[in-house]
Amino acid sequence: MLSISEARRQIAAAAKPIGETKTLTLANAFKHIVASDYHATVSAPPADNSAMDGYAVCLAQCSSGQELRISQTINAGAVARELKKGTAARIFTGAEIPFGADTVVMQENCEERNGCVQIQHIPVIGSNIRGKGQDFAEGQLLAQRGDLMDAAKLGLLAAAGHCSVEVIRAPRVALINTGDELVEPGTPLQPGQIYNSNATLLQALLQGWGCDVSHKIKLADDFELTKNALQQVATEVDLIVSSGG
Repeated sequence: MLSISEARRQIAAAAKPIGETKTLTLANAFKHIVASDYHATVSAPPADNSAMDGYAVCLAQCSSGQELRISQTINAGAVARELKKGTAARIFTGAEIPFGADTVVMQENCEERNGCVQIQHIPVIGSNIRGKGQDFAEGQLLAQRGDLMDAAKLGLLAAAGHCSVEVIRAPRVALINTGDELVEPGTPLQPGQIYNSNATLLQALLQGWGCDVSHKIKLADDFELTKNALQQVATEVDLIVSSGG
């Protein structure tokens, strides 16, 4: 009887890498292995932007209790004009910081009236600004060959402008369950029979690991049937998983 560690060692030693690759959209690449390196095509964020709803100002021109005229309103997705000296820009979360501003004062620390804003609490310079490239810079390596495409990696590639990814083909697996006593769930049990739960359990585990369960075979306890099934699927799949006597 092999120990678990020895069985694992032998399986790893016998395993051969899958060389076949394919290109998938990001929506279909979950749980696949990346076949190439991918770099950021843009910086994220692509420009300094506001982390808060508030007012963009040049801090050197501000003092506590001072009123500044609001010279523009900047929504997310809009192009900002240069900030006029001695004014503030009404700005919303995600909007780009106008040239000439270096700080965003959150709206909770301001009072707006008659086209002006009074800053009631002065923050430190650079407050509430997400700098260009804070998440990643243009050209930065985001995913490399061998990485698993999990949700975080897929999100990074999408944020960098990639819409597809080259991946290694998922391992094709044959799942074989043997036993005269096995019947499929939903079938009335006869004396001596049990439900084939292993097939459901193993298929779910394999799919969760990113495998393609291409063959599901249930066999009676018959040597020739089992041998023939093994010989047939051995040429069609990368891995055979069996349960039974």
